Amino acid sequence: MFKKYERYRNVLVVGPHRSGTTFLTHAIAHDLSRTAVDEYQFRHNRMDLLDNILTTETGLVIQAPQALPWLPILMQPQDIAVYIVRDHTEIAESYRRSRTPKRRPIPPAPFTPAQAFRMWCKIFLQCPGSDMVEYNELYEHPLFVPKKDRARWHYKQVDNSGKRHERKRY
Repeated sequence: MFKKYERYRNVLVVGPHRSGTTFLTHAIAHDLSRTAVDEYQFRHNRMDLLDNILTTETGLVIQAPQALPWLPILMQPQDIAVYIVRDHTEIAESYRRSRTPKRRPIPPAPFTPAQAFRMWCKIFLQCPGSDMVEYNELYEHPLFVPKKDRARWHYKQVDNSGKRHERKRY
């Protein structure tokens, strides 16, 4: 489904929080047999750490929703940014359902879905390597788990052929 991204050095997955960036990151990594890097590996918002990853490593698919405003600065010419588009009401519902590991509501995102999309529209013109994926298109991906089957499922159960960064911090 995502073979068109093979020619790029690294793939950055951006979009509003709770829009599906985690799943999209792992789906692209699975299709390309690449390493998936979750945002916690650069502490979600440490752009200096993300910049170091992007300048020193290749063959990665990086979940980086908070990096959206920084894309023109962070991206290398051989990288691609992929923005996930999801209905804003679905994102709001995802926030209502979500909890931290200690069952507290997750903190609000630094920008709203509408603000994220406006940023993306401006960045899209500045970054030649960029693309958009509709969340609903992911239903066709072989790794997609329908909502009714997700009760005890977690994305880390997906076997990505062992190609995943260890839980290290950069």
